[in-house]
Amino acid sequence: MALVSPPQTEINSVLALYSNGQIQEALVAVGALIKSYPNDPFLYSISGACFVGIGQLDTALKSYEKALAIKPDYAEVHYNLGVTLQELGQLDAAVKSYEKALAIKPDYADAYINLGITLKNLGQLDAAVKSYEQALAINPNYAKAHNNLGNALDDLGKLDAAVKSYEQALAINPGFAEAHNNLGKTLKNLGQLDVSIKSFEQALAIKPDYAEAHNNLGNALKDLGQLDASIKSFEMALAIKPDYAVTYNNLGLTLVELGRPDAALKSYEKAIAIKPDFDEAYRNLGGVMLYLKRMDEAMKSFERALAINPDLDFILGNLLHTKMHLCDWDDVSSRLDELQNKINNSEKVTEPFSMLGLIDDPEIQRKTTEIFVNKKFQKKYVLPEIGLYPKHKKIRIGYFSADFREHPVAALTAELYEVHDRSQFEIHAFSYGPEANDKMHLRIKAGVDHFHDMHKMSNKDMAMLARS
Repeated sequence: MALVSPPQTEINSVLALYSNGQIQEALVAVGALIKSYPNDPFLYSISGACFVGIGQLDTALKSYEKALAIKPDYAEVHYNLGVTLQELGQLDAAVKSYEKALAIKPDYADAYINLGITLKNLGQLDAAVKSYEQALAINPNYAKAHNNLGNALDDLGKLDAAVKSYEQALAINPGFAEAHNNLGKTLKNLGQLDVSIKSFEQALAIKPDYAEAHNNLGNALKDLGQLDASIKSFEMALAIKPDYAVTYNNLGLTLVELGRPDAALKSYEKAIAIKPDFDEAYRNLGGVMLYLKRMDEAMKSFERALAINPDLDFILGNLLHTKMHLCDWDDVSSRLDELQNKINNSEKVTEPFSMLGLIDDPEIQRKTTEIFVNKKFQKKYVLPEIGLYPKHKKIRIGYFSADFREHPVAALTAELYEVHDRSQFEIHAFSYGPEANDKMHLRIKAGVDHFHDMHKMSNKDMAMLARS
């Protein structure tokens, strides 16, 4: 049967309504045309796009399927069907639709892009990389493809390659805010915090209401120790996106570092109210409860985090540490066996301090510390390399602590600073803890040659002061 299509003027009229955002009017108009021309696949394609525009995705699928029943080799409709299936979370079906579009139209770069995105969401990262590379083979100047390739490479841990992909995207499109933001995230993961901040600022100069970039800028500032500036960035993100659970969690972490546990607690609770299955927020809430001596509540938070995600970093150790505080010996023996087995398997299950009261085995404690340090304190590239140390008449020793005050650490170490042979050694104390003026603080201050108060300095400035 020969296909009969409506006059182009009528089709143009429908497309104009759609382009102007008059989706309902376009839907009515295309519906009228379908009654007169029921065998035109293009009309069903327009109908599907209209249903997508008003959020009726299941109905859109039916329209696309009708178009394909009439014209099975309609590559654009296979592509649109894939996009809709992707939005519905039907990822395997979306992959098949994109593959059909590409079988019909092998140079369909957009289909390779969306296929890559879907494969990435399915965790098939190597296949996603190949799909993006196919798109770039068709169109080397496709900035979005370079950006998405960077995302997949970043997820694969190929950070240097990811940086190059983002830089390629930005060379093609310097106003690509998302690529600036993604470059910033990867640079931060490489420890290049100062450069990452510039990338986030570039993203925000292009798109001031970019909540994710404000959040990421806050994280980078936090890692640099610029906590007040970090909080301002998180607050900007939340002003733009009040339901941004991840930012409330990050804000809580920063408030803890600023010594404001009650404010941090409220921030974690907001994160959980927005996202009830937020495992990290429950773990962090438990940590604040533990600090505030609200042990029962800490236990409930840790148990909830463990129930949501049994593989959450360090959660098992948090739970057992709290059980010790509560003298709760239920299932402790089996839990300790589980803990030891996981540590021997190099899993991130407990923090070193918690282990001191759990398993009395120096080798296990050492391995716990190595796992923790490799996770939490990866090499950063913020500081220049240190050259040869200049000769001095005396050996200079620096002691760093947050506890030069009435505290067990100070009680155990105050005499140590005093008894160094001053003819041989010059003693510096670097304090990054809260301000204090108690007897122990004054004793330590008097017991060293130089006392440096660094509690308001960034991490980088602290390091540069120590080097000086």
